[in-house]
Amino acid sequence: MNAAMNTFTKNTASEIAHLRKRVTELEEKIRNLSPIPERSLHADRSGDGKENHPSLSLFLNTAVEQKNILKSVLESVDVGVIVANRQGEIILFNPASRRIIGSDPMKPVTSWANQYGCYDLETNELIDIENFPLLAAIQGKEVTDIKFLVRNDKLPEDVIVVATASPIRDPDGNLNGGVVLLRDITKSQTDSIELARRSTAITDAQHAADTQKRLLEAILNSVDIAVTVSNKQGEFVFFNPAARHILGVGPVSGVENWTPKYGIYRSDQVTPYPPEELPLARALRGETVHDDELYIRNPEISDDILLCVTATPFTSPPGDFEGAVCIFRDITEQKRSQQTLEVSEERFRAFMENLPAIAFIKNSNGQYIYGNHAFLSYHDTTAEDIESGKVTDFDLTQRDSAERIRENDTHVINGQTPLHVGEHLIKLDETAAWFSVYKFRLSGTSGEPLLGGIAVDVTERREYAQRLEADEQLLRNMIELQEKERLLVAHDIHDGFVQDVVGAKMLSETIRGKLNPSLNPAAQHQFNEISDALARAISDARRLVSELRPLVIDDEGVVAAIRFLISEKRYAEFMKITFIPQMSKERFDPLLEGNIFRIVQESLNNAERHSEAGTLSINLKATKSRIELSISDDGIGFNPAQISTERFGLRGMRERARIFGGDLQVDSAPGNGTRIQVTFPLKQ
Repeated sequence: MNAAMNTFTKNTASEIAHLRKRVTELEEKIRNLSPIPERSLHADRSGDGKENHPSLSLFLNTAVEQKNILKSVLESVDVGVIVANRQGEIILFNPASRRIIGSDPMKPVTSWANQYGCYDLETNELIDIENFPLLAAIQGKEVTDIKFLVRNDKLPEDVIVVATASPIRDPDGNLNGGVVLLRDITKSQTDSIELARRSTAITDAQHAADTQKRLLEAILNSVDIAVTVSNKQGEFVFFNPAARHILGVGPVSGVENWTPKYGIYRSDQVTPYPPEELPLARALRGETVHDDELYIRNPEISDDILLCVTATPFTSPPGDFEGAVCIFRDITEQKRSQQTLEVSEERFRAFMENLPAIAFIKNSNGQYIYGNHAFLSYHDTTAEDIESGKVTDFDLTQRDSAERIRENDTHVINGQTPLHVGEHLIKLDETAAWFSVYKFRLSGTSGEPLLGGIAVDVTERREYAQRLEADEQLLRNMIELQEKERLLVAHDIHDGFVQDVVGAKMLSETIRGKLNPSLNPAAQHQFNEISDALARAISDARRLVSELRPLVIDDEGVVAAIRFLISEKRYAEFMKITFIPQMSKERFDPLLEGNIFRIVQESLNNAERHSEAGTLSINLKATKSRIELSISDDGIGFNPAQISTERFGLRGMRERARIFGGDLQVDSAPGNGTRIQVTFPLKQ
């Protein structure tokens, strides 16, 4: 920009100097005119009365000629010329001045800056009148290359002016006025500014390009992807650290040396890669190569590696071929993982196809997108039908079944919770089957929700379970009937036989009391034997009633019945028994109470016969959801696995627990006693 302004200033100064020279020459010619003789200044008249002054005429003609020349010069130049006398009156104002300033001469001199609209370029304020070039000149000052802005209503746009002013003196050096030369430099100034702007823009662009270059180099030097650039002669001009790390060798000169130096082989890992067929060599011939695979094996790397290579030619902005870029990365682990995944997928596919259960996948619209061999076989459809995306449950089953299936599917997809449910499928041909189905949510390749499921045909199992449930219900009914019969027999024995025997015993004791032992000792002895026999009969009858069904269980519940049971003398003779009940309520279903009592009774009988235990504890706990019964002794214990299946004690207790939905576990070992743990669920 400075150079342009210097050139412009020099050109302006040259034109002003040229104009000054012309003005000086004209002034010199005027001064060199022959002086008018004194006598010629007096009017000589001829006889006809006319004045005759030949010297004055010559002088005037010459002056007019010189004035016309000066006027022609001033009107033709594009430099404004303004001349003012010492009083500030404009005596010369050429056309260029009018064009540049946009106005005719104005008075007074003190208002020139304001009337012409002259502003400082930097502050954009009116120029101080004392600094106005023409005013300075008529005050005897020289002004050189002063720039200011002209802005007024006569001009279509602002004008930038450079002014040079000088005082005018007569031959004796007296100050007569001043002259100012004006030049419109608006376009030159604008061009200079634009040139400066472009220069700055070029500098900024160069700086940005350098910054981007450094940034690109930093990125290429930090990434784990190898990048190399070669010129059109095949010599490397860029070789990033990743390329050196992957290949184990730095840049190698000459295309023909790449294969042997880097150890490049085809995908069979045996055949050396022909140098002229390498991706970078092909790119140097103008080809573009995408994802070519090759092996690298050389002494500088520990293991063979597989590379994926892309190479492309590059050109300069004008379109001239400059060389080629090669990008490659180590895909050894990726390839190995891909092969492992393919083997895994093939194994999974084989597993699914040979799975006897039905396996399927649906999208969120209920369309099947996968079905294994069992699925296709059961529904009599094909893989092509599945792939078409047109198969739904409404195409395979009756509407009621399809709607229930769809409801379960929606629950899983929306709730993202797996669901294990039984589904009754009625096919379009009205064939019905029950399936146990496990449904779960999956995600597709794009993250879309899918539904996976595995279904097992449980029709036969369900029918068997129904038969088993019916058998169990029958068995429960039989037990209930048996308990009722036991209760009736117990009542009959207690209210009939026992009462009769007790009456007989009381009668025999009354008769015996009336006999005189000394008169008939034999009869007395016989009555004693009768009384003892009747007592034993009463005891056996009461024991039989207790074993059949203690009457207290119906009156007071299972806790009282167990207390009654352990209070019998025959148990107390063999072991110390403790009973700890923890009950949330006093009474339960009579059949369940009878079942609990029978298990406790059988456990006590087994302990009495086989355990040789010194102590036995019974814990009965009832919560809102279940009943827990625990019976433990410190006896000799046994190996449960060695108990014969023909022994019905433990087997009978397990069946009693199972019939009521419970579970019975036996924990025992020789020398460690025995623990029986029973749980029954309670219906809410």
